[in-house]
Amino acid sequence: MLDESKIIKLSLVCSILGLFLLLIISESISLRNSDISSINSSKLENKIKVKGVIKRVTNKDTVSIINLEDLTGNITVVAFQPKYKFLKQETIEVEGIVKDNYDQIQLEALKIKRF
Repeated sequence: MLDESKIIKLSLVCSILGLFLLLIISESISLRNSDISSINSSKLENKIKVKGVIKRVTNKDTVSIINLEDLTGNITVVAFQPKYKFLKQETIEVEGIVKDNYDQIQLEALKIKRF
């Protein structure tokens, strides 16, 4: 029969294993692409993914400001510490957090994938 200390150890191991599995599952869940026109203030602080063409870009050492356009609209994407310089007419996919910057909806990039 199991004594109290064995039950506690078993429950602790099960809890840690469950948390580990949740972490793995949450990392593997991918976001679906959103239309830029669907991004509004109701999505503030939410993580979303969009794909589009760069219409205008300003590359600096620590930040890139990108005007991204899809068939439904356009949005400003802010990429801090970009890994590379972006080019006009380049197609990219951005995962980011919806932000409000002086009443303008923007996307703060977390990941950018080039095509």
